[in-house]
Amino acid sequence: MSSRIFFRPDGRAYKSGSATTMTDELLRATVGVCISGAKQPQKNQREIQIMSGSRISTAKTGDGTGTCLALANPSS
Repeated sequence: MSSRIFFRPDGRAYKSGSATTMTDELLRATVGVCISGAKQPQKNQREIQIMSGSRISTAKTGDGTGTCLALANPSS
């Protein structure tokens, strides 16, 4: 699986290998973003979720210590 996310001209993100195939499934993924050791804000970790139809949402996560925690693999 690629570590890159590509949005095609239709504005949607598709699963890997879809650069030439228009019928592939839409991408569903969670990406973690964090600045390790940051003191302000202590809860600096964010989960960015790409959902059905390429809708995007963000959520604050972390333990409040400035530590970057690994994301759990989401269930399908």
